[in-house]
Amino acid sequence: MNTLDLSAVAVLKELTHLPVLVDPGRAVGASRFVKPMALAAAAAGADGVLADLHDDPSGSVAAGYAALTAEQVAEVVKKCAGVRDVIS
Repeated sequence: MNTLDLSAVAVLKELTHLPVLVDPGRAVGASRFVKPMALAAAAAGADGVLADLHDDPSGSVAAGYAALTAEQVAEVVKKCAGVRDVIS
């Protein structure tokens, strides 16, 4: 298990004009943590979140450990948009 350093979002936003993207699946290494870490990234000011999408995450050889279904991605997108609305 890994960790996701969300303080890097604030630092990068201060140091660069470029968009800051966060990949919670790669950072924490488990699909069950992608949603809460994506929401935390949105709250920290990330400009976008990356997620692996697979129709059958358990059958994915490459990124199944951190992949989400289309329904899960839709939920994460909706909730991240809500977080961004609140903090804006």
